[in-house]
Amino acid sequence: MLEQGDEAGFKKLVDSIDITPDIAYRLIAELKKKNIEFIVAPYEADAQLAYLNRSGIADFIITEDSDLMAFGAKRMLYKLDFSTMTGSELEVDSIPQQRDVNFNWFTHCMFLTTCILSGCDYLNQIAGIGLKTAQKSIGRVTTFRGFLGEISNKSLIPADYEISFMKAFLTFRFQRVYCPKRKACV
Repeated sequence: MLEQGDEAGFKKLVDSIDITPDIAYRLIAELKKKNIEFIVAPYEADAQLAYLNRSGIADFIITEDSDLMAFGAKRMLYKLDFSTMTGSELEVDSIPQQRDVNFNWFTHCMFLTTCILSGCDYLNQIAGIGLKTAQKSIGRVTTFRGFLGEISNKSLIPADYEISFMKAFLTFRFQRVYCPKRKACV
């Protein structure tokens, strides 16, 4: 049994859940039977949810995954505890007001670069580079290439990191999603 606050145990539990095509098919059949509207993301569900949120179709997203901010989600309920019905509300517009890191003048691309450098689903972080270090560096140099230029210990950076970074960046920026207003993928 998991103890309350056992983050590592909860993560293992979440990682063990696998939604098979059969489970998805049966859920879709039930939703259709009950005339409940739904959307099946054409590719990445996080990108789809962020799009719905940015478009005003979804007011907020309940999530365990902070990558939604990198996809451009505006408002999320993060780490919802269903037993106490509490979680953290994250709003992109309030990020610049945080004391720990300062994003006051960051563009979305600078914010995204900071997120990727500090570690994301598509690319592991460089040893010793967390959110605060990445934010301070991007705040000084504004770009990923500028960041690479100022790293003093180049041996910390894996050989394929630059190309992997670009793939992650493009994945976050240019996901294909379904637009219910147009009834088409955009």
